[in-house]
Amino acid sequence: MIEKLFFNLVATALFIIIFFIMARKNNTTYISLLVIEAIGIAINFLEINFNIFVQWPFKVIEYIFSIILPIIVIFLERKNIIKYPEIIALIMNRYYIATNNDEKNKKMLLKLISKDQNSILAHKLLAKSYEKDGKIEFAIDEYLRVVDLNNDDIKTYFKLSNLYENLNKDDEAIAILNNLLYQKPDCYKASIMLGDILYKTEQFKKAIEVYTEALKYNVNDYDLYYNLGMVYIRLNDFSNAEICYKRAAEINTKLYNGYYMLGKLSLLSNDIGEAEKYFIESISGEEVETSSYFELAKIYMLKNEREKSITFLQKAIELDVKYVNLARKEPMFIPIKQYIKAPENIEYVEEGPKKTLSKKESDLIEKLDADIELSQNLGFKQREMEIKRLEKDERNFE
Repeated sequence: MIEKLFFNLVATALFIIIFFIMARKNNTTYISLLVIEAIGIAINFLEINFNIFVQWPFKVIEYIFSIILPIIVIFLERKNIIKYPEIIALIMNRYYIATNNDEKNKKMLLKLISKDQNSILAHKLLAKSYEKDGKIEFAIDEYLRVVDLNNDDIKTYFKLSNLYENLNKDDEAIAILNNLLYQKPDCYKASIMLGDILYKTEQFKKAIEVYTEALKYNVNDYDLYYNLGMVYIRLNDFSNAEICYKRAAEINTKLYNGYYMLGKLSLLSNDIGEAEKYFIESISGEEVETSSYFELAKIYMLKNEREKSITFLQKAIELDVKYVNLARKEPMFIPIKQYIKAPENIEYVEEGPKKTLSKKESDLIEKLDADIELSQNLGFKQREMEIKRLEKDERNFE
């Protein structure tokens, strides 16, 4: 009897609370919750008035419908986690997506927003719907509303940045990420994304500021030092680039990238010995850059160690058949041209396997290669001029 009295008091109180919530918010979606509660109360009413013995499954339903479910809804709303209309909207959203009924999905979400302009969930679901339909500008408007309502929604900031970047609106993407970093300066992913966009738009000094600031919160981060090194190369600040790549290589000795870039910088300064050391390091880690074998083959030709050169060149070709063409175009390989051929068990293709380096890295390597060629040509010219000067001095002395 006490249990039935407790049930009636609590269930009735919860029913009244939900009713007043519905009236205050002027949202008829709560009617479905009131109906569910009424079913539980009705079961209890039949049990009391008609002395019907209710089996335990119905007793469970009775408590879930009339007490547990309303308490959960009230708790979630008080904690501002999710509102009951949003729960229904989320369920319906999944149903409409499953049945490919985009129009009804949008109408339902727009109706929810008309009743609750501050529904983060509704704006986010509507943005995803617009994005799916290719209406990116509409999606951006909804995502902007989301971050206005919740500054802590980092994923939405990233989504906005990606959408702006895809529309070639780099300034807007930069503004969004700057806003995020102003609020959360230690947000690593935002620093990486912002640095990449600034690098792409050739705002190199600003990219340095972003990466340097991020290092305050991630002192031993390989990617930050590696990306910083790339920016310094674009600014032709090779000494700082070398410092960054050495730090990157110290942090993670198992990745080839840092050592490979150090090898390239050594070639730029005509330090063949250092370049050889770094390229060897770059092929001993967990990841291997095929170009390191090719660079070592060229170094050993310069050092007149042809057998070593042939070994490394064949290894490069084995890993990537495109080096057959590259080697045939390289004048220094003429003395060993009979060894430049694709392995018999590999069908020759023009492009070869996918490169390990990213496009961003490949573009930077092209710049470095051009700088290296220029440096080497200048070195040869300087040596020729020095020889001519010495010969002239010798003739004058005679």
